Amino acid sequence: MCEVETPLCYPVAAKLTPAVMYRYCDKLSTNGEDRSPEAKGCHDSYTPYVQRSLANKMFSHCGAWCLYDFDKPDTVAYSWNEAEKCWHRGSGCLGHPEQKLATERKKDFCEAELCIPVQSILSETLMLSYCTLTRHAGIDGIVQQAGTQERLGCQMM
Repeated sequence: MCEVETPLCYPVAAKLTPAVMYRYCDKLSTNGEDRSPEAKGCHDSYTPYVQRSLANKMFSHCGAWCLYDFDKPDTVAYSWNEAEKCWHRGSGCLGHPEQKLATERKKDFCEAELCIPVQSILSETLMLSYCTLTRHAGIDGIVQQAGTQERLGCQMM
């Protein structure tokens, strides 16, 4: 008699694709919720976290309107907002019985270092920090052309 080996841990899905979602569900939407690669958070900054959570099946079943954050399933949840067609971050799904399933599932993932950009808008402060880093690398943000100076988007201090 053969024994089926169970993995020590489940690999983390780095990106939400149709192929990834079809491993879990036979449709990208069952009850109106969006589980496609175009799924979005109701605030743009939530979208990468929503997509990572969907890619790693941080929901209990294919028609679920509750989704739990991949990194913090015990404290961060999203609920499907049918009117706006997006995942709303809030407390509506916290404490729901499905949350325990997501929290338990999280324990079964292999350790992985994945980077999700948290800066969704290029602010002046962020741009200046990039320019400061660039200057330290020996580039000052100004190009000499035919005797004139042309600014490249960095404010000179």
